[in-house]
Parts: sequence; C-alpha cells; structure tokens
Amino acid sequence: TTADGVIAALLAPLFMTIGFFIWDVRWTASGGSAFALNMYKCLTASIGFIIMCLIRGFSNMDIASADVFTTNNIGYLLLSSTLGIIVGDLLWLEALRLIGAKHVIVIDSIKPFAAAILGRI
Repeated sequence: TTADGVIAALLAPLFMTIGFFIWDVRWTASGGSAFALNMYKCLTASIGFIIMCLIRGFSNMDIASADVFTTNNIGYLLLSSTLGIIVGDLLWLEALRLIGAKHVIVIDSIKPFAAAILGRI
C-alpha cells in the first residue's frame, strides 16, 4: 500500500545513518574492507531477490506478474544492480572512508532533492 511505501521511505534514512555509524565504529576498526562489505550486500540482495521471485513471481504467475518477470526485464534489473551496487557503492564507500560518516550523511541528505529536481527536468 501507499502507507507502507511512505513508512519505508521515512525509515530508510534512519537505518542508513545507523549503518554509517556501525561502519565507522565497528567495521573499519575491525579491519573490514569496502569490497567485503559490498560482496556481503550483493549476496544478501541476491538471495532476497531469488526468494521473492520464487514466492511472488514464478510460483504465482498470473497475467499481471507475467509482464513483470520477463527475461528482458530481469536482465535490465541485473545490469542496473551491477552498476548501482558494484560501481556506485564502491565509490560511495570510498567517500565514506576518505571523508567520514558525518560528512557523507550531510552529502547524502541532498540526494532526494537532487533526484526530484533532475526527475523534473
């Protein structure tokens, strides 16, 4: 529902901020690398995607979902996630390492406004 989407959108920055501080205090202090964190995120997202496809998509094929789970759409989704997660997140995590969690949080707060402005163009 729309309310679920709004709640998720409002909670996402909170969890991202908590994750930043965990990254800053725990992950880097224990010697974790950005690459290892990215691989963990990719593996977790892939498992979640496969589970949701099995639960919602491939086992429940009706006319509405048949248009969504096509080979072409899933291929574009995989390409998008590869570019976004591997390239984008590695650059983002490098910024986190170079300038710290507090500065990245401030810069990340600009993203919704930039997306709205660029989406309007």
